[in-house]
Amino acid sequence: MQADISLPDCTPVDETELSIVFANAIENAIHANMALPVQKRCICCKIICRPALMFEISNPYAGEIRFDENGFPIACEEGHGLGTKTIANFCEKYSAFCQYEAVNGRFSLRVVL
Repeated sequence: MQADISLPDCTPVDETELSIVFANAIENAIHANMALPVQKRCICCKIICRPALMFEISNPYAGEIRFDENGFPIACEEGHGLGTKTIANFCEKYSAFCQYEAVNGRFSLRVVL
């Protein structure tokens, strides 16, 4: 786990809801890492608070990731995808920009508030 975190004293959103978003994103990254050999596992978390609160969580992945028409990843296993829906609801509630990307074997979630 690599973390570079700079949070303001007061966040522009409910801190409990923000914590749930972080937890869901990191849980998804952990699941993706579990499918990889130990030496390839890595989760990177970057959070900055200026000029706006922005964060990125990225990790390597195995297999194929498909996205829906809104750019959200499609869960391939039953019981998965609830975290992504929680993140989408949070972003809609706070008018946040949310982007998922899978490039060169690395999956990223970026949120800008």
